[in-house]
Amino acid sequence: MVRLLLTDFSSLYSVLLIMSTQYIGSCSASSKQCAEVRTAYVNMGFSSMDVPTHSLALQSSDLQICPPGLSCCSRDMELQLFEHSEKVYQQLFTNATEKYKEELVTATTELHGFFTRQLAKVQKDTDEMFTTAYNVKYTQNKHVFDQFFNSLSSFYEGEDMDISDVVHQFFKKVFVTVFSMQHQNYQFSDQFLACAANMMDKIKPFGNTPELLQKSLKQALEASRTFIQGLAVARNVVAAAQKVPPTVPCVKAYMKMTFCSHCQGLPMLKPCTDYSINVIKGCLAYHSELNQHWQKFIDTMDALAQKVAGDGSYNLEAVLKPMKDQISTAIMGYQNNSNETFMRVIDTETGCGIPPSVSQRKKREIYTGVVYGQPTRKRGELQLTNLVESIKGVLREVKHLWTHTPLAGTMCAAISAPTGTRCWNGEGDARYSKGLVADGLHANGFNPEVEVDSSRPNPQITTQINQMKSMTGMISNATTGVGSVSWIDLQVPLPSVSTSLASTEWKPEKLNSRSYSRLPGYARQTYLNILSGGSGSGHSSWLYDDEDMSSSGTHPRVPLIPTRGKQEGSGSGDGYRNMNINTHNEQEILLSKPKPEETQANIHPTLKTIRAKTRRNSSKYSSNS
Repeated sequence: MVRLLLTDFSSLYSVLLIMSTQYIGSCSASSKQCAEVRTAYVNMGFSSMDVPTHSLALQSSDLQICPPGLSCCSRDMELQLFEHSEKVYQQLFTNATEKYKEELVTATTELHGFFTRQLAKVQKDTDEMFTTAYNVKYTQNKHVFDQFFNSLSSFYEGEDMDISDVVHQFFKKVFVTVFSMQHQNYQFSDQFLACAANMMDKIKPFGNTPELLQKSLKQALEASRTFIQGLAVARNVVAAAQKVPPTVPCVKAYMKMTFCSHCQGLPMLKPCTDYSINVIKGCLAYHSELNQHWQKFIDTMDALAQKVAGDGSYNLEAVLKPMKDQISTAIMGYQNNSNETFMRVIDTETGCGIPPSVSQRKKREIYTGVVYGQPTRKRGELQLTNLVESIKGVLREVKHLWTHTPLAGTMCAAISAPTGTRCWNGEGDARYSKGLVADGLHANGFNPEVEVDSSRPNPQITTQINQMKSMTGMISNATTGVGSVSWIDLQVPLPSVSTSLASTEWKPEKLNSRSYSRLPGYARQTYLNILSGGSGSGHSSWLYDDEDMSSSGTHPRVPLIPTRGKQEGSGSGDGYRNMNINTHNEQEILLSKPKPEETQANIHPTLKTIRAKTRRNSSKYSSNS
């Protein structure tokens, strides 16, 4: 019995001796380890006074997040590390998603700027072309075109209107304007012009051009503005998700994963990969609710991108590019059939009746206009196609953004220990044995590291989901082209674009038609020689303003000076059909206008120069004439 007691005492002594040795060794090691923690703590911007300098066991009683026992952390340190962890986590999430947000911001800004510039360009090009062709007759009625283009721009920017009606009303105004100017020997009342406008659908003076533009402009503008709003919504979903604060359980779990190893005297030990994935998945549990709606939203955006980048009526650039020529050709078609149109309008049975004539009208001089043909060369590659193709690449890249595995993987890669190396499992330097949680809010209700209330969705995330649902429906309607796509104010601001939509009036430096028409035949030849360097006669290349050509060469060269009678020489531009100017009064675009009295004040300076150079030879040229 005594021998047995001595044996037990000997064993107990050996155990106590071993524990004492380990404790002394631990205290010795702790001094070094806490010194390393002190350095890491100070490097984070905290005071070194909060780091214990004595044994690890002194500071273990009041910790609430880190494991109990020997610790280099005090309760004050734990509180400061908790606040610090929230900031570090937010920055980690922002870094993982910022690339996608910036790509969407850039795509939205570039495409919105492109669409805005295209609308401004077609307005400016049309204004320049019609100013050159029709001179004062266009400038007097320029407000009709300005109102039309401003309506197109307003519709693109989000104002709800019937774009088909906008096109229809534009052609009605053009019709009654040209009609009244053509037949100035009649007096038209407002009632008569309203009647004539209402007959436009029946007599179709512009052929099917209004209907074609109604369809193409409606589809292109609806698709463009819907696509750009979709990009803006995508951008805002990411930006709003970045601002969703982490939950308290998330911050606690993140702090335990990243900083509790410091408290154990292991500041250089990084968390195990599976451990960090579970923590990040728990923190992103509410964000994962975006995934299903986000992927459906991106798929519809990709389908609309196919239409917007195509060469059909959904491509705004392809629709706007030939529009000025289509309008001009439609007007010429009306001019060529103006007699028939006039007779149908004044028909006493089916039309508006015969208006009263105007007596003793002054004789008016008629100037011929410029006829524009349609381009016969093949259209070059559209810029919009390349731009949208690059945006489609962005859409493919962000499609799986809210899937847990890639996002959590990106975030974990920055903080986890490499596979196969020592790592922190939340309790110590050991392998992480818990299984990986599945994706989704419901699955994370069983997350072993983060407490997640799967029954209560995050209201900020729900707001973004509702926006995506609304936008997905709009995108689908714009893609199919069925019905009208109403603008839904989602409070998503578009980037500002420093492009004025106001048309700029182009004023050639050369003589206008009025000044040129005042020149006698001999002076016209002198004028040609001056501008052509003394060579050539008739309509040489100086008649065409090369500065009016765009860099792509798609604008027709237009004569700066309309001429009487049939146009001499080649009146065509590069790739455009030759078209003769008909001098019949009823078929001219530039209609009669009174010839103003000439004074010294309104004589063009170039005209004065020509007269001075030709005055000496005037009698000789006059006798030859």
